[in-house]
Amino acid sequence: MDVPTKPPDRRVITSPNVAHPKAPSSHAVVFGNMVYTALTTPLRPDGSIAKGDFPAQMTQCLENIKLILQEAGTSLDRVVKVTVVMPRITDFAAMNAIYMTYFEPGNYPARASIEAKMGNPDYLVEIECLAQL
Repeated sequence: MDVPTKPPDRRVITSPNVAHPKAPSSHAVVFGNMVYTALTTPLRPDGSIAKGDFPAQMTQCLENIKLILQEAGTSLDRVVKVTVVMPRITDFAAMNAIYMTYFEPGNYPARASIEAKMGNPDYLVEIECLAQL
């Protein structure tokens, strides 16, 4: 059986400024003119969790996304879709307040906000996005 080869327009992105996922995953994959990020965690570059409150973790996730997108050759203003996963929907207002500081009014991406149990109980939020190059 032939093993499929990686398409030439597929590129794996790993930012040296973002903690590497512990799971078998990449920070992001560029395919065609789109960047698909993995669920990005509130890990600091040294691998420690941004401890404390929800705002600290939300901010760390968005900073990580920003760095991953820069490594891919794009930026937050090219994001078309965001998925925010939180174990407590009661953090929705805090999520919105921080989220609005990272995206320009009138240029907000489409977004899904999901309440779900986290794989790591210390995580209060994880975020993924889809962006254009």
